[in-house]
Amino acid sequence: MKKLLLVLIMLFVFSSFSYAALEDELAGCGSNVRCKFRIAEKYDSFDACDSISGALRDDCENLAVGEEAAVELRSERPEQIMTTGSNIPKSVSIGTTIGVLVFIVLIILLFIRYHHYKVFGKSHASLVKYVRNSLQKNKPEKEIVDKLKGVGWSDKVIDDAIKSAKHTKK
Repeated sequence: MKKLLLVLIMLFVFSSFSYAALEDELAGCGSNVRCKFRIAEKYDSFDACDSISGALRDDCENLAVGEEAAVELRSERPEQIMTTGSNIPKSVSIGTTIGVLVFIVLIILLFIRYHHYKVFGKSHASLVKYVRNSLQKNKPEKEIVDKLKGVGWSDKVIDDAIKSAKHTKK
């Protein structure tokens, strides 16, 4: 589970960097159309051409992803909605959406983990209490594990009891 969380966080960070790099370079172009063409080609980014209007936009999109792919992407493009607010770049909204989703997934996973330890602690209260007391008396974990194995507890239950004792406070 820790590896999954690490992979999700790394995915979020790396995707944010690539979107930020594209947006930073586009912002540096200002209104220079040639600069925007170079960046669209560099990143193979259809969306890098969004700030260009008219036939130049079509040419930029064709250069970025190829003519056939550009025609297909144009057909999938939703109708442009005119807003009176500021134009938020697509990459910012995509990055924000990914960030919010990662945050929600992390919260859910942490809740599930907490709930598991809480339920386990209630169903195995005497075992968790024994492990917690032993840890407070600075007994080595190996000694605790060996003693519990000796009386018949399974490895999984012992591991959960140790984790529950460490994560919950009485």
